[in-house]
Amino acid sequence: MKIKVTLTAGILAIIIISCFASFGGTLDKPFIVDSPDSLLKVGTGKNGWGLDKHYKQTADIDMTGQAWTPIGTYDDHTRSDVETTKKPFTGSFDGNGYTITGLTIEGSCGQGMFGYIGTGGMVKNVALIGGSVSGSHYVGGLVGLNSGTVQNCYSTGDVTGRHMYAGGLVGYNSGTVQNCYTTGNIGEQRFVGGVVGNNEGIVQNCYATGRISGTASDALGGVVGKLSYGRVSGCVGLNPSITRIGGYSDHSVNEFGRVMGWDWRGYHDNNYGRHGMRLPTPISEPVKNDADGIHGADITSAQWNKADWWEKTAKFPSEAWNFRNGLPTLKGVGGKQNPTVQ
Repeated sequence: MKIKVTLTAGILAIIIISCFASFGGTLDKPFIVDSPDSLLKVGTGKNGWGLDKHYKQTADIDMTGQAWTPIGTYDDHTRSDVETTKKPFTGSFDGNGYTITGLTIEGSCGQGMFGYIGTGGMVKNVALIGGSVSGSHYVGGLVGLNSGTVQNCYSTGDVTGRHMYAGGLVGYNSGTVQNCYTTGNIGEQRFVGGVVGNNEGIVQNCYATGRISGTASDALGGVVGKLSYGRVSGCVGLNPSITRIGGYSDHSVNEFGRVMGWDWRGYHDNNYGRHGMRLPTPISEPVKNDADGIHGADITSAQWNKADWWEKTAKFPSEAWNFRNGLPTLKGVGGKQNPTVQ
């Protein structure tokens, strides 16, 4: 007996796409990102490249002049359709020792290379060189809003948040950010931090060297703008200044700090702030030499230029960091890393 099977073009296309997708996007066999086109494809769903898949970068990528849509979206919480516009990235992305250069992003809510990383999502070993990010709120050099894990990453670009929650790496964090650094300048409104704008999660073993500014007077910090129940541990604010560039806001509380601008029932320990960092006046909490306070303990060039200080005092883990006479750099992350203090 002979059986004749007829496939329509649509069914055949579904089978081909499904088979293609099955050969990649797993932890064991991640999708390969090696060009601007492939980076632009991450998380779009094309050919199975979804928000829940796994990716590995295998070449330096220059994104200069490329329009960018953040990977994962988190729309304005004031909108009635917010549930339909939360689309988190829950897979993984490994920068794998390569760089992404010239990524320039302009938009509204949830701006960064990743707009929204959800629970279980992982981004690691990413090197962002140059470029800039600008948005309204939830704006970060790498991630707008993070509920997952960001580790072993750095960014050198400037970040501008026109409303609130702007961070050199992550705008709003309720997950984990560890072993990261930023060198760009960060501004320009409320809840602004060198690494994280607002933290409800964990920020650990991170440092920032860029200038911090805001037109409002609340929650401007060298590493974290506002700490909300979360934890900041083993972090270092090396910023030259924190500047209020406008008058008082409607919520004027004059919250500025070398490490954290505003502590709202959070936990913080073993943190350090640059001695002589320029801060606005008036200020709600005067600078104290206290490793467990919002300003951290004093640190000068005599300490930050010594490898032993970073490993033994700040307790940066040697598994993640290269120690030298100068600021530490990240292992397994791309680019000619040479961060300096302004």
